[in-house]
Amino acid sequence: MKRLLVLLIARCVLGCVMLSLLARMSAAAPFTAVDPVRDTQSAIVLQFDAARGTGFDWAAITKPRVAFNSPEARMREAVMFLQDGIRRMTGVTLEVRSDSELRRGIVIALLENAPAELRDDPTVQRALRNDGTDAYNDREAFFLRSEPERLVIIANTVDGLSAAMPALLETVGYEVLGMGPNWIHVPKDRQRLVFDVELADRAGFYLRQITPTSGQQRGVGTIMTGPTQKLSLSDPRDESVTDSYTRWAIGIRNHGHSMAAFPGHAMYQHHRKIVEEMLRIGSTEGFLTAHNHLGLDAERSDADESNASHLWINTDAKGQPGHGRVFVSNGKQWAEQKLVGLNVNADVSTPFVRGIVFDEMKRRAAKHFDELPGEVFVFGTEPEDGTGYQNIGEWLRPQYRNWYPESLRAAKVEWPKPYVLHGYRGIDQALEKWDYATPADVVFGFNNWLLREFDGWIDSLPSAEQVTKSGRSKKELVRCSCYSYALHDIPPHINLDPRIRVMIAGYPKHRGLGEWKQFATHHDMAAAFQKMLPREPSGDYRIPSIAYYADHTLDGLPARWSAAPARIVADLRGAYDGGMRAMNFETDFNFGKYGLAYYLMSKVLWNSRLTAEQLDAIRDRWLQRSFGSGWREMKAYYDFMLVENYPANAPGTWAKAIRLIDAADARIDPAAEPDAKRRLDDVKQYWYWYYLLDTERAKRDEPELLEFLWKGQMSYMTAMHMAVKRTNGNENFRLETVVPESLRRGPAHYTAEETAAWWQRMHEHWPEIEVFLFADAVLVDSRKARDIDLNDLVRVADFQSLTTGKPLQYNSAQVEPYPFLTTAKAGETIGFKFAWPANTDQLQFYGPKDVPYGIEWWDAAQRQWIPVVDVTATTAASQLVAQTPDGKPRHVAEVRYSASRAGTYRIEVGRGGFLANLASLGYDVTQGTHTSRPPQTFFTRLTGLTQDPVYVYIPKGTKSLDLENWRSAGRKQVQLHRGVNAKGLVKSRTIDIDRRGTHRITLEPGEDGQLAQISGNGFAFPLLYSVPSLWSKCPAELLVPRAIAEADGLKILE
Repeated sequence: MKRLLVLLIARCVLGCVMLSLLARMSAAAPFTAVDPVRDTQSAIVLQFDAARGTGFDWAAITKPRVAFNSPEARMREAVMFLQDGIRRMTGVTLEVRSDSELRRGIVIALLENAPAELRDDPTVQRALRNDGTDAYNDREAFFLRSEPERLVIIANTVDGLSAAMPALLETVGYEVLGMGPNWIHVPKDRQRLVFDVELADRAGFYLRQITPTSGQQRGVGTIMTGPTQKLSLSDPRDESVTDSYTRWAIGIRNHGHSMAAFPGHAMYQHHRKIVEEMLRIGSTEGFLTAHNHLGLDAERSDADESNASHLWINTDAKGQPGHGRVFVSNGKQWAEQKLVGLNVNADVSTPFVRGIVFDEMKRRAAKHFDELPGEVFVFGTEPEDGTGYQNIGEWLRPQYRNWYPESLRAAKVEWPKPYVLHGYRGIDQALEKWDYATPADVVFGFNNWLLREFDGWIDSLPSAEQVTKSGRSKKELVRCSCYSYALHDIPPHINLDPRIRVMIAGYPKHRGLGEWKQFATHHDMAAAFQKMLPREPSGDYRIPSIAYYADHTLDGLPARWSAAPARIVADLRGAYDGGMRAMNFETDFNFGKYGLAYYLMSKVLWNSRLTAEQLDAIRDRWLQRSFGSGWREMKAYYDFMLVENYPANAPGTWAKAIRLIDAADARIDPAAEPDAKRRLDDVKQYWYWYYLLDTERAKRDEPELLEFLWKGQMSYMTAMHMAVKRTNGNENFRLETVVPESLRRGPAHYTAEETAAWWQRMHEHWPEIEVFLFADAVLVDSRKARDIDLNDLVRVADFQSLTTGKPLQYNSAQVEPYPFLTTAKAGETIGFKFAWPANTDQLQFYGPKDVPYGIEWWDAAQRQWIPVVDVTATTAASQLVAQTPDGKPRHVAEVRYSASRAGTYRIEVGRGGFLANLASLGYDVTQGTHTSRPPQTFFTRLTGLTQDPVYVYIPKGTKSLDLENWRSAGRKQVQLHRGVNAKGLVKSRTIDIDRRGTHRITLEPGEDGQLAQISGNGFAFPLLYSVPSLWSKCPAELLVPRAIAEADGLKILE
């Protein structure tokens, strides 16, 4: 008994000692990296054990020929990011060395290679363990802890270590704000650098690809230097685009990923082998076309409609001119094709085609598992863009139409099984089914087939070869990856293998239509695939910036979407909650337009738990770090440039915007805050590009343009690949072929003096033009305009005889909801008729729709809108109307609502189709005429198709009609009037307002208190300054604020 008691006491003592050691081991304490007073500095120690073959040899991975984007290259870049950040703060470049001894210094290690005292530390294990939700959540997890003798940086993967570097530097205030040498926040007074940190973190979204397109990061329109490059830099303040991009990508945690990227179009890679096999076996099967031909080049007939969409593969012998050539007919000519990337779709219903793809899958899998035994193998299966799937119901060969269910029966797989989406969002399908004419069934059925065949292959191997060198099952590590996109944009009618990965992409053809009418958005699709693939997170593919097509004209100056923190959080959090974990964004180096947006997006992509309030605080911090004493003024500028606040894309707005920058400039002392001044001058360069466009200097060989193409490089405010290509042609995208050597020998940035010179010229070109604002007016009965209720609207008898005007016409399928105002008595019916042409060939633009709509009532006593019909939960199903004036059927969505209270109502109408007409309930769609004119008044700057005029009311006492024309499409005019007679409106003057910009029309006696008519090509309602922004397509439908009607003596119709 005594011996047992002694053993128990000993174990208790030992346990206490171990707990004490663990507690001491996991306790954070300050770590001094650089101390200039003591002249001490730490080394950065990279874990490496040559004997065990673990870790990274710094001498080896810093060699130039390390493979791009390899683990070694990413590790090198991450360490250099840390080294560079410390150098910028302290002026000291820390030594980097590789070692197996990790007791001192800034130690960097992967968990699997770390010494036992770190690897077995419970705090480290908790920080880095997988939480069981999926296979990816721990891949970028990292842990930081400062101790007296060392600073520990440990992670599961290189990508986790890469994410740890900016996190560590941000704990002492260092941060990458954007691209370019000026956009780094280096905190002051950090010569003595001390880290005091214990931090565990991991990624919210597993794939965060804010990715530049068109090779911008590799010298397309940008300056890329290096031993093999033709460009060089003469000023030490300038840097290669690769340096800027790498620093920015690491800084915003865009450099790594928790899950592998989604391969793009992949099936084209198999075209050559398919062609070779068709020739070998003499088969015309293999591609999804109207017809495949094998024949001599001389036998190919001329292209005409009879052979449109035919594929011709030459059988000419080797050595003959026609050997190896392939053609596709468009009905007019035979276009020669590249053997890797024919403009057709591989036909996966054909057995040998499936075999070719599967053989390639096996080959790549074997190579992958040999090189990366612990990583998931992803095999891309996304089809080619082409017409095959559009015509699959007609072109798929009858003998192969049921290839998928037949393959299941051959494999003795039970089928069909209960369909996983049955009962979800209105889906009424109890069992799986197969539709060979539905592209989604074919694409996803092929993925199922590949994975089932892969399992069979692995099962046929010896047991030792069924697992990787790390001991993991190869069947568990395999994934097939494709998009939900274009013609295969909906879920299939079959269940899915849980190892399929899906990226939700754009250009949908079926979403929101037919049985999928409740699956209209990316978020809807993500939620559906989350049910089908609960273990495999889906992704989203977006194109928030497309500078080459959007930024090259004045119309491209404003942003296309809102970068407000609340909007970003709502969007990305919605995607996250819908099951998405991968976000792919095609972007550009247009940081003047979207730089702050990219920064804020990156914060939410990493930390999906951020609230709108937290992101707003992060935005303020970015402004403070970027612009110092001028940050509040720049906040006003960035707020002004938000989509929801931007008044109109016209010179009056541009003049105001650049003067908001001036206000910040006046706050910044260049001597005291040189970095803030340089960043502000960078922002000015964004506006300089559009000044060059507006003054027609953005032309090939213009001196100002050539200077801009070189000296505008370091700011990254403008997408330079766009500027170079748009002014010099697509083939001239290298700066050495465009910019004269005399310029290239100088700095690749503007000096402060040069900036000030062209900035002054911009002020002269875009002067502030004083306009009269209606809010400053006084009505003729002495009431102040700013005090009246502009939403308390009334009909007036004075306009009721004026019934000319057609419905608003616009392409509604791809725009934000259009709102309008109406009034009603209690119990009166309000609503709208919304019609568009029917065309079964383009259902996404001309098909039936469930049109979302919402209704609000204006509480005049409280001056606030009260929802009465929820726009997020209410739709109106369109009906097909065959009888129309032109004999062509139209889809019509009609909404009728009985007003519960008298007053003003605001109705919001969602998307319908192209060439749509939005009309009041008084419109007869079958006749194309109005039987009555209930009020329908618009109040926003809408756009539409060229159409008949609109009408506004000019209150009495108005001295001038001041407005901003923000889009010039030709022949834009204002028709003023002096009254109404039996024939209608009495014309006064016609004023040309076609010039883009501010217009002040001084009114003559009798032109106030009247209607004005605005017309022109390409409808875009102007920004009105001096009168209320209320307009209609017909005078009888126009509403007027009650106070104005009373003051002007108009006869109110209650």
